[in-house]
Amino acid sequence: MKTAVYIKSDRIQAAQGFAGDGRLTVKSFCEQPLGEAAMINGIITDETAAKAALKSMWKRYSLPEKNITLVVDGRGLNQKLLEVPALKGEKMISCIRQEFSETENQDKMLCDWATLGRNPDTGGLTVLACMAEPDFVRSYADLFSSVGIKLSSMDTALNCRIKLIGMLGELKEKTFILSQAEANTVSMTLFVNGMYRFSGRTRITAERDTKAFSEETANLVSSMIQFNKAANTGHDITDLFIGGFSHGEQTLLRESAAALGLPAQLLSGGRTVNFEKTGSYGTDISDKTEILGGLI
Repeated sequence: MKTAVYIKSDRIQAAQGFAGDGRLTVKSFCEQPLGEAAMINGIITDETAAKAALKSMWKRYSLPEKNITLVVDGRGLNQKLLEVPALKGEKMISCIRQEFSETENQDKMLCDWATLGRNPDTGGLTVLACMAEPDFVRSYADLFSSVGIKLSSMDTALNCRIKLIGMLGELKEKTFILSQAEANTVSMTLFVNGMYRFSGRTRITAERDTKAFSEETANLVSSMIQFNKAANTGHDITDLFIGGFSHGEQTLLRESAAALGLPAQLLSGGRTVNFEKTGSYGTDISDKTEILGGLI
């Protein structure tokens, strides 16, 4: 069984569970509020508040203190979808570094990748490559170490999102947008024929729960539709899944999406994700994709 933790802008999420036989069993899921401005765009800005929240959460829910997978996101990461030769080890890392040649100090950055697929024509690989600032990774490691929690691995929020979507059979051949709000940031992830294609994060200037916030988000959806057309993917976007939005924001987004010809709905775990304590399938998981993906 795995334990995953993800520090979002306003709360910490933790989950325990395991994946097997095409399903994800969630043994437990919990959340802990995080003080305002303790985390901004993935950067720990109030270490004291973050420590206090972690200590409180681990004590309250009796979470294990070792073998933890940490899900990270934010400004300290640079990720790209790449087509590369089927290389291994240092040769793959060298190849990926060349693809990030425009990144400042890329030779000092930490490098990793996740294989998403293989090209049957060329024998090459489709990978999600990641470059991370050493100080960004170290800040998380030091934070958890300071409260007696041992991390065994780190994964990116985007890769966890991709892993979870890949398990949901209902989405296997769908072309859709996953739009998620976290504080004043909205992420947009495009999947084409069930495969990850593109993602972006935008800070919305309008206040939450306002018409302006929903309108700016709807403009991002429209831009993603135009991107998909310009990229000539050969597939039209048929659905919009939304998560992290308030009830009022959801209502406005559904209206805006309908005007764009898209049905907007919450993302369900279908028959794939089972929250064992409640015995419930089909639960809304639209604001839990990263933490659940961390269990895979």
